[in-house]
Amino acid sequence: MVDIFHSPAFAWDIALLKYINALNSPFMDVFMWVVSSNYFGVCVFVLLSLLVVALYKKSSWKVLAVIGLTVALTDMFSARVIKPLVRRPRPTHDIECVDPSALHLHRKDDGSYYYGGKYGFPSNHAANFMAMAIMFSFFMKGRMRTYRPAAAFLFLLAFLVGYSRCYLAVHYPSDVVAGWLLAAMFSSAALFAAKRLKLLPGSEQ
Repeated sequence: MVDIFHSPAFAWDIALLKYINALNSPFMDVFMWVVSSNYFGVCVFVLLSLLVVALYKKSSWKVLAVIGLTVALTDMFSARVIKPLVRRPRPTHDIECVDPSALHLHRKDDGSYYYGGKYGFPSNHAANFMAMAIMFSFFMKGRMRTYRPAAAFLFLLAFLVGYSRCYLAVHYPSDVVAGWLLAAMFSSAALFAAKRLKLLPGSEQ
């Protein structure tokens, strides 16, 4: 499976990664590190969950259960099924395609460089954030006057998280796109199942 990614067909993937990674600056180093952190994702999820509680009141637990389960399943399928199966090295570990020493890597507080885990296809960060964007925006619709800008902001955040993974050189762009597609697949399946099982607020009748 890895040989496919080493073929000329994925030359664009390596070129785009190098281009994004080269657009670095001290400010962007800090900004992208923050956007890519797990703390950022948790904070966004908590804030959006509070919004759901305000919008749905007593039935908010159903919405949060569907969203939480969708994000969790997306994350687990990506990390425990696809990554071990595909086994595509991250750019920082893929010496056949990229020279890690030529990449601009994030330097952590302890002086070491951030390389990420061994495998990177698909990107869990990209998948999880896109699943959050799809699911939360779906449940905002019809409940907020500012639905469109709010949904656009969520998808912008999902894009930024995906971009940050390439900027930090721990994912190829195709890893990120694959994560987004996986999120779309799981989110669509979750919403379809929730509607059929009448788990969504207002679908009990």
